[in-house]
Amino acid sequence: MIWPVRMVSWSWLLEMKADFIKPQDNSMHYLEFNPDVDATIFYTSCTTGRPKGTIGTHRNTVIVAFAS
Repeated sequence: MIWPVRMVSWSWLLEMKADFIKPQDNSMHYLEFNPDVDATIFYTSCTTGRPKGTIGTHRNTVIVAFAS
């Protein structure tokens, strides 16, 4: 099965950033989220069969980043 993938250009991302990050004031903005919500899917290299995926949470992503 082929899954459709949306491709974007670097210039489009820069334009989106410019539109998204416009200073409203000098205060910091923080996002609230549940650290145990799914964030990524890790896939095996399928050396022994079909590829398999496992889900990583935001908490897992932050722990790996700090451990690096």
